[in-house]
Amino acid sequence: MAFFINKPFRLISMCMIISLIGVMILSPDLPARAARVTLATSLGIQPNQEYWVKPEIDPYFNPSFPIKSPISVEEVEQYERIQSFQINEDYLYKTFNSIRRSRTPVEMDTELLSSLENGTFYFTLIDNKPYFLSVREAIEQPSYYKVIKEMGNIIASVRVDLMLWQVSETKYWPDSTKEHYITGTIYNGQKQIIEITSSESNKDGHCIYGITKNAKGVEIRRTICDEATGDYRQTIYRNDEGVQTNLVTYLDDGQVKNEYFSQDGRIVKTTNEPIYPDYLIMEETSDGS
Repeated sequence: MAFFINKPFRLISMCMIISLIGVMILSPDLPARAARVTLATSLGIQPNQEYWVKPEIDPYFNPSFPIKSPISVEEVEQYERIQSFQINEDYLYKTFNSIRRSRTPVEMDTELLSSLENGTFYFTLIDNKPYFLSVREAIEQPSYYKVIKEMGNIIASVRVDLMLWQVSETKYWPDSTKEHYITGTIYNGQKQIIEITSSESNKDGHCIYGITKNAKGVEIRRTICDEATGDYRQTIYRNDEGVQTNLVTYLDDGQVKNEYFSQDGRIVKTTNEPIYPDYLIMEETSDGS
């Protein structure tokens, strides 16, 4: 269930919020819990509840706590990219959802929906009959229809299709805002798992390693980091059967060395081109970049 902003919270001055954020940034262990509680309360946010936000939050949680007001699920539904989150008892991000959809105008059978009153409706079609949903239920579907009816006429109708759903869960070091473990799962448009990534960081918040497995549980990527800085050092890439295909080394000048391996483990080619997972390529394409 999504929670929305109460009217009094909208009256909190921006000066107060900016001041709170300033205190947080200057704190030695960003930020003090009391300051996070005050800020979250001013935004109408409580632990372990789902909130929806405009699609602009950094998915890597910088900062690792909410600083903007949530919006209603009805408002966020209009976007192609939507985001939701929960915070934990320390008022830090606990779970985060980033959902990419496509919206396509469609012509609807007016007789099929002739009995509807005026309003906005969400539904799927089962045996060519509408199965009506709440807006929250609709968002979780691989696809659904949205129809707006005014004065007895359908004035807008779209089909919304899920493209990509990324879910992450973060656990922190005790009494710290530094991440300890992050687990991320990526689903395709049919809500089938593409891959699952688990990463660990040290008490300074620096990456130690990251391991990615496919839907079958086969390791397809392993990244080793420099614990002193958190910088990536190497990533081993494997195919869906677990056979190594590439070794990417991250160089100090910002370049990469990408070594390609044959089936029998020989290096057959070396380039300076990075590797991007298919879902990231799809994200860039859908953004028009």
